[in-house]
Amino acid sequence: MTEALRTPDERFADLLDCPFESHYAEVPDQTAGTLRVHYLDGGDPTATPAPLLRGAPSWNYLCRH
Repeated sequence: MTEALRTPDERFADLLDCPFESHYAEVPDQTAGTLRVHYLDGGDPTATPAPLLRGAPSWNYLCRH
């Protein structure tokens, strides 16, 4: 089984202009077992969800505006 690398959570603490709370989902993976995937849950809780996906190397901080 291949080991997945993970950036330590403390690297994301107190980021400037990034007031989002972290949420995680565990997703099964054939080569790494289970992966932890980060997602943001924001906006009107009664609205229809709109999943927005992006690939490496970008992450939510780069798309925050």
